[in-house]
Amino acid sequence: MSDHLKMLADNRDHILLAEIGAMIHNIGKMSEEHLIKQEFNLHLYFGDWLYDLLNSNPSLQSDNKWQGNWNQAQNAQGKFYPQPLKTLLTNLKISFPTAPLNDREYELREFSSLRKRELYDGRLDNLLAGKTSLLGKLLAEAHGRAVGGDKGFTLETNTNQQERNFIYLSSAFGYEVENISKRNINLEKDCFLLNLQTLLTKVDDFFDQKKKGKTDSNKELEFWTTFHSEFHQTLKRHISSYIADTRYPINDVDLYSFHHSTASFYKTGIARILLEQPAKLEYKDIENFEWKLLSIRYNGLDYLIQARGVNDILGKQQALEMTLNVVKNLLEVEYPIANEVYRDENGSVFLFPNPGSSIEEEVRKEIFEKIEDVFKKELHKELKPEIDLSESSRQALKLGEVISKFTPQFNQFYPDLEPGQSNITINDKTIQVDLCQSCHQRFIGHGLTDIAREKAVARKICGVCYERRETRARNWWEREKDKTIWMDEVADDNGQVALIAGKLDLSNWLNGWWLNSMLTNSIPVIQKKENKITGYHNLVSSFDNIIRNKSKGLSEIK
Repeated sequence: MSDHLKMLADNRDHILLAEIGAMIHNIGKMSEEHLIKQEFNLHLYFGDWLYDLLNSNPSLQSDNKWQGNWNQAQNAQGKFYPQPLKTLLTNLKISFPTAPLNDREYELREFSSLRKRELYDGRLDNLLAGKTSLLGKLLAEAHGRAVGGDKGFTLETNTNQQERNFIYLSSAFGYEVENISKRNINLEKDCFLLNLQTLLTKVDDFFDQKKKGKTDSNKELEFWTTFHSEFHQTLKRHISSYIADTRYPINDVDLYSFHHSTASFYKTGIARILLEQPAKLEYKDIENFEWKLLSIRYNGLDYLIQARGVNDILGKQQALEMTLNVVKNLLEVEYPIANEVYRDENGSVFLFPNPGSSIEEEVRKEIFEKIEDVFKKELHKELKPEIDLSESSRQALKLGEVISKFTPQFNQFYPDLEPGQSNITINDKTIQVDLCQSCHQRFIGHGLTDIAREKAVARKICGVCYERRETRARNWWEREKDKTIWMDEVADDNGQVALIAGKLDLSNWLNGWWLNSMLTNSIPVIQKKENKITGYHNLVSSFDNIIRNKSKGLSEIK
């Protein structure tokens, strides 16, 4: 392990705790104050941290720079977090041991306040007696990257705001199904906060055990692997049906997705700082951070269709998913350097930091090798992925380009794959066998002995494919009996089945062609931009005319 990856592993506790903070930094949007009363600044201060700071500095409460913040903090103080959870958020602290991120100790409850960019004009440093807030500034920038600064902010906010009591989360295709404001928001919020408290209690207990010397590196990695998965599953279950922005037409981003985007920029930004270890880091340096996309691609359909039947196809698909999950844990937990932001049948894409060139080359080489080691082990060298890093950008908006560029047309396997022998022995008899009819890469029966080899020969498959079938059958028996694995249960009266395959072409969605900057601005705002948005004006005018004539019959609208 290189010194760079060791640095990430040694700081795993701090990085993943910071990720937790970013994942709940805007959680106040899951509240009636935000959704019904539309008190949009209130959620920023639910952590009570800013209130406590200003409350201990009476001279600043009437200062022009702080008066508005003080009034809002007073209104929000104590309204969101129950006391036991507030205590946990106060006790859980992030304290990096090395410069420059050791500027001060951060409470987890700070994160709901630190994302405000206007706090970093010198005011916050003064309030903290000269201490900087580098983690806070990075969170503010990560929040801005997740919002999508390239689209521009709506100038006429009221024009696009949904009406009170009629708050809808839209799909990416514009469908609005459920009125969120009709739900029992407070009950759902309380249920979520109770589960969050349970999760954070586990973290608090973990740190307590670590202080007592009752853990080791293996146990610590095991804890974070389990917790990281459970934490994200819990948040996704509770907050993915809530809305990140109530303005039209950008009401199509759910709260979990927005938090995950912010946390991904944040976590990888921290990784960059740890890798570079700059002697001095200022707020303006963080504003210029750029990111890359790490792609791990292969031709998934080409890999799957080599299988003999549905059972083997599903076995291969399960093996691919497991492989990507192991890679995900490698990059997100074991060496917390990246976050997965996209996955399809052809692989995954991760948000990745953009450190200095010499550091990047060393880290890139070792990370690529570790990813390939996972594929070799999990897929037995039968699939070699294309791994690459994109060019850097401020918001990593090259996802569509990366997917199209790095997805191979044909797959490769590792040249040192061991195919086995064409002559094998069963019951003291030597027989000649062909290649496995599922993977076509190893000889039938290879890797097996005795009864298992007999079964594999009868089924004309190799040991790897035999084990995949056994694993699927075992998983079904132990925990998936509500599903079927028997073909005759889905066949028609004549015992016939058909395999139907379909595919959606999402290339223009992923490259931004069908999702462009006009969407975050109202029609009057775009019309005022003159030639800054070239080619949109005729289209905008057409939309405007349709909307103005919506009361007319369709036959009257040309």
